[in-house]
Amino acid sequence: MDKRILLYFIYILFSGILYFALPHRPSKEAFSPLASTESFARSPGLDRVVLVEDGEESIAVRIALIQGAQHSIEIAYHSLHSGVVADVFFASLLEAADRGVQVRILMDGIFHRLYGSMRDLRYVLELHPNVEFRLYEPLNLFKPWTWNNRLHDKIMIVDGKIGLISGRNIGNRYYLSAEMTKEFVFDMDVVVLTADGTNGQSGVGQLVEYFSLLWEHRLTGRMSSWITPRREARAQKRRTVLLQRLEEIRLNYPQHFIDSLDWLEEESIPVERMQLIHNPVMRGKKHPWVWASLVHLAHEAEESIVVQSPYIIPTRGMLKYLEEESLAGKEVLLLTNSLASSPNLFGVAGYESKRDFLGSRATEIWEYYGPGSLHGKAVLFDQHLSAVGSFNMDARSSFLSTETMLVIESEEFNGHLREVMREKAAYSQPILATQATPSAPLPKRLMVGMVRVLAWFIDYLL
Repeated sequence: MDKRILLYFIYILFSGILYFALPHRPSKEAFSPLASTESFARSPGLDRVVLVEDGEESIAVRIALIQGAQHSIEIAYHSLHSGVVADVFFASLLEAADRGVQVRILMDGIFHRLYGSMRDLRYVLELHPNVEFRLYEPLNLFKPWTWNNRLHDKIMIVDGKIGLISGRNIGNRYYLSAEMTKEFVFDMDVVVLTADGTNGQSGVGQLVEYFSLLWEHRLTGRMSSWITPRREARAQKRRTVLLQRLEEIRLNYPQHFIDSLDWLEEESIPVERMQLIHNPVMRGKKHPWVWASLVHLAHEAEESIVVQSPYIIPTRGMLKYLEEESLAGKEVLLLTNSLASSPNLFGVAGYESKRDFLGSRATEIWEYYGPGSLHGKAVLFDQHLSAVGSFNMDARSSFLSTETMLVIESEEFNGHLREVMREKAAYSQPILATQATPSAPLPKRLMVGMVRVLAWFIDYLL
């Protein structure tokens, strides 16, 4: 079994057991009103959005936003992975900080990966006077009931005027093509342009407020390593290497660097209303604000609901919020990874255990078979509402992790996102319409079979 899969299982197993076995005091944070079309922030004329689906274009947009920043950059990410993408991304942030831009970086306290070969980058960030680095729920071995409280958001805000929400982490697999990385995934970003970022009703204003909530929260801790002279020397060496590599890549691959962001304005789509929905920031079993809000919008839909998620694993706890009779007469289409395409054995094992249940309630289920795998998270409601962000259709995203989804009211954006999903469906097969589906390699099928035996227990823990 792959080492990462084994470690992930051990993490879920022990954190779940200890969560129930050891005493702790869950938060009593009040339940948030469900998002609905009636409660959306009304901001006509304030916001425009751009959907970015291509991975190489996505990293180019991020670098261009960083290069164009004048005052501030705020970033919240679940994890990063060593490689050229992480090097270029953080080197660009250092360049921005060097010219006086205030950079605030927030990462998950366990999955940040700034250890081992990447620990020198942590020292670089801590030493820069214009960079502030914090961790959400840092790892505490003496408080195992906190291990499942993970930050899963992927957000970027520049100068309080441009926001980006995504399902992508920072790593080669999320941005590079199959020719450049062994394991690649398809995802999607939404770039939000606003005329007034100080307006709390604008999309960017809502992102700013949420980032501030995370940044100032009592569960967020400052990163404070003991910087010895040796570590300072290593940080300086790492910084030099990063900036040199950025310059080399900029010279050798100029097509991946965007000089101007005027095209964002030209390609942007106006929106009528926009609402950011997120889970409460708390420990323990969270109120499922995002899941309940998406379910509420599904109840309000008149004709159709289209879901794309890397895996779809509805649990009994999630189904308590779903009124199945409200879906009667509506088209419900699900698009997710097949066993052949999914790199997440626990995710696909959980999905396969629920596939018959889903098949009895969905109009169609389409399984994606490659190239690569699906990592984007999006929902379409009728022809005018869309939701894009970090939320997976499973219990972890519903009850344990911080999550964000941007709900957008725009027929034009809905149609564009629908076309993107249709392109992925061209590499998929409807499992309710045919039994002859491509098969995964035998070793992978055997591994998933073994994992499925444990899925019910993991499902209970989550």
